[in-house]
Amino acid sequence: MNRQILLLILVVMTSYLLPSCGGGSAAYEQSVNVSLRTWSRTDTLSFEVTVPDVFDPYNPLQAGTPYNVALALRYRPDYPCEPLSLHMRLVNDSVSYVGCSRRLSLTGSDGLPDGSTWGSLSTKQFDDLQYTITFPAAGSYRLLIWPEHEASRIASVTVSLFK
Repeated sequence: MNRQILLLILVVMTSYLLPSCGGGSAAYEQSVNVSLRTWSRTDTLSFEVTVPDVFDPYNPLQAGTPYNVALALRYRPDYPCEPLSLHMRLVNDSVSYVGCSRRLSLTGSDGLPDGSTWGSLSTKQFDDLQYTITFPAAGSYRLLIWPEHEASRIASVTVSLFK
């Protein structure tokens, strides 16, 4: 019985720590862990995205539909907390599509960690990245994300795609 209660508490806490980006229902969402010690250009994160050729209620992504990209970063706040510059690019086996670079501030105007904090980690959501992905056809794609400079405080990156 105690194990069941502990498992329920863990599930509730995890859903609190990794909130969905954008406030609505995501057509796609995946989280990838990052080493808190070092995340460098050579440690590119790969988010596998499959676009079905027919409508699938379990995978609502559709070719030809534009999706806004949102990110949630779980990080350990350090002082001073420098902005994080990230690069993102969509690729498939033969084509590299338009990507973007964004400089993301993990602090508020007061210099303190921004977002929700639980324990030693904070979670900051970026819903307005102004990066839109349109899948040209059904198939398998990868959204690649890497830092411009070495980062040492990022615990995970969650990508969400919204209509």
